[in-house]
Amino acid sequence: VPARWSAFAAMLPVYKPRPRPPQSRPPLAVRGLVRLSASHLACGLILLFFVHLAREDCLWQWLGLASIAVQADLAYLLVVILSVVGGSFWLLAVLAARNVGCESLAVFACAGFTIATVGWYSLVRLTELHELHIHIYGPAKHAWFRDDDNPFSTRPHSEIPQGLVASWLCVPTGAFHVAMQTLLRPWACVLPQSYLRPRLLQLGQLTFKSPWWEWREFLIGTIAWTSTVLCALVAATSDRHHVGYTATASALLVLATFLLTVEPIIWFWAFLGTSMQKLFFFGHKLPCLVLEERLAMLLCAWLMLRLVLIAVHERLERQRALFRMREYVQYASAHPFRADLEEGFGTCIDMDLQSPDLESNLNLGPDGLMEAERSAVQTKRRSLIIERRNQRWCQVAGTALLPSRLFINVRRSHLLSDSLRALVECPVAELLAPTLTVGFQGEQGIDAGGLSKDWFDSVARALADVSATSGPLAMAPDGALIPGPVKGSGTLLVAGLRGLLATGRFLALAVLRECPLPILLSSLTCKNLLLLPLCTEDVCRFDRDFFRHRVERTLGEDGVAELQQALCEPATFVSAPNSFNFQSEELLPGGAQREVTEDNKHEYLRLLCESHLCGFARKELSCFLEGFWDLLPLELLRGQDITPQELSALISGSGSPDPSEWRRHSRTATNCQVVEWFWEALHELTPAQRSLLLRFVTGSSRPPPDGFSDLRPPFTVDVSSCGSPEHLPQAHTCTNRLVLYSYTSKAQLLRKLHSALSTEGFGLV
Repeated sequence: VPARWSAFAAMLPVYKPRPRPPQSRPPLAVRGLVRLSASHLACGLILLFFVHLAREDCLWQWLGLASIAVQADLAYLLVVILSVVGGSFWLLAVLAARNVGCESLAVFACAGFTIATVGWYSLVRLTELHELHIHIYGPAKHAWFRDDDNPFSTRPHSEIPQGLVASWLCVPTGAFHVAMQTLLRPWACVLPQSYLRPRLLQLGQLTFKSPWWEWREFLIGTIAWTSTVLCALVAATSDRHHVGYTATASALLVLATFLLTVEPIIWFWAFLGTSMQKLFFFGHKLPCLVLEERLAMLLCAWLMLRLVLIAVHERLERQRALFRMREYVQYASAHPFRADLEEGFGTCIDMDLQSPDLESNLNLGPDGLMEAERSAVQTKRRSLIIERRNQRWCQVAGTALLPSRLFINVRRSHLLSDSLRALVECPVAELLAPTLTVGFQGEQGIDAGGLSKDWFDSVARALADVSATSGPLAMAPDGALIPGPVKGSGTLLVAGLRGLLATGRFLALAVLRECPLPILLSSLTCKNLLLLPLCTEDVCRFDRDFFRHRVERTLGEDGVAELQQALCEPATFVSAPNSFNFQSEELLPGGAQREVTEDNKHEYLRLLCESHLCGFARKELSCFLEGFWDLLPLELLRGQDITPQELSALISGSGSPDPSEWRRHSRTATNCQVVEWFWEALHELTPAQRSLLLRFVTGSSRPPPDGFSDLRPPFTVDVSSCGSPEHLPQAHTCTNRLVLYSYTSKAQLLRKLHSALSTEGFGLV
């Protein structure tokens, strides 16, 4: 018999992973373009600019202008902005104050006067450094103006009073005048001349010979007004938090434009612009360009080609991702999955069906690991992440071609479909980006880690919902999850296979992002992910009734006769109906006419068990495995000697939360009775409610594989004295922090916890 089934095993077409194309080394020119980063090229341009200044004997003059710009446009302007922001908060605090005493009023008054004085002093010094008009009141009444013949002179200003309080004697009218011109100049250039007064008409007369500061005022004013209009449109059409984002981005854009157009920076732009002008208009006379100008043009061309190459590479990667998805579907159709079976499978049974090891599939999951084994799993996870990251770096010409961030934006009402579509259309290099940011449409949360964990947990729960008819996963007879069959053909089949490909990518992404999922994969699926041969015990764990009535009965003495008596018909080489496929199919060509005998029953059992384990979803299994191996290649898993049980722990974490371990590895910001009530209430919650509580606080309903000791940052309980006992508990998922209030009893705390756990979504608090 052994020789017979060994020869027969060689005839079975065992599944082989789709061969990955070898990574070809990029051309030398491409490697050279992306090896130097943009910061390196910018440093080279700045160095050439300094060389050019030294050649023109303008270096010390430029350094003097840079010193003024740093003091006036950076330091003092920053203080002015902070004073305005601080004054706004001070005003809000004053308006919100009710029934305050004289001491509080004195504190408010001193704080307001200090903020205003610091801001006014900085504005006066800024105006002084720029040699703008300053009107001075007091005994030494004086009005000081900028010299029109030499607007960049650095005359001493001994007449201007010094000191914080003395700055109130000065009025920086020049700064106000420049600010007004900045706001009016864009309108003066746009509106018809008949509507403008002479002064405004003069502001609108911009030519190429106009001074650079007039063009600067026009540019800053245009960006400021455009940003204001954009904020107004967003306020009229979007949510309130979108207005805050838009206003912040607009303010930063105006500030960046202001800083990038100060006079020292203008000199740098002029150096590059003059070199380009000479090159384009006098290209046939290259000697007109000095050495540093030629090198600057070379670096600029290098930088532009680099940016174009990165943009083209990103676009091509998107197209390749879609093409690769079609290749996966075609490969799955042409190469359906067929599991490998252990040598000697189906020849004998040497097991106890009542053994605890066969009672449930859970013992092969994360709950069956000892503490030392869980630590080993975490070590292997880190090794997997490091090796996969190194592989990612070796696959491109330079790190500039690698995406730095993966952004996923989904609707919570269409969570599963949106997530699977994003995963299947995203290039592998982008899925492996170091930073993951998740956004839920219509919610105000900002992802600092909490939204990502909630996304992983929510998608996993949607995948585990086997009541959904179109879900990619199905419930196996052992109660665990397996890739389910896709119903339909044509477009529906392709869409289902794409969903299974995305599901495999999702599970691998969760492993790499260290986000345990609230799902339990069947031990059979974990073995298939590692492409390990299946044994008789796997059949028993997967479907005990099938094993008892088909496999065990057939392997006994006169087993074929008993099988035929139970079937009430001759046993042939056809599959057994199951919950996924009610129709029997031939195990071999012509199997319906080939009867099972004592001589060939071992061959029959091998084919029958393999078909029962995988025959209902061969194409689906192929897509699922290829999607998982896209992010975690099979050779990488084998290199770390990952076992099926360890793989289950990597995907599903350490199981249900243990209250004692939870408290042992948690922090308490304040020690009071409410905190003690919380830990007592935690023991009274059901395991499902504890998982919901953990998800409410951390975003994930399962602890890491190494337990709560590996949770970063640690779970923290705090009691706030600001709110009332009627407030619900608040969670900060980015810091794993639960905020309670001064509840009057443990029963009230339990009611508030139950109410908080029923909420869904994120907001800004």
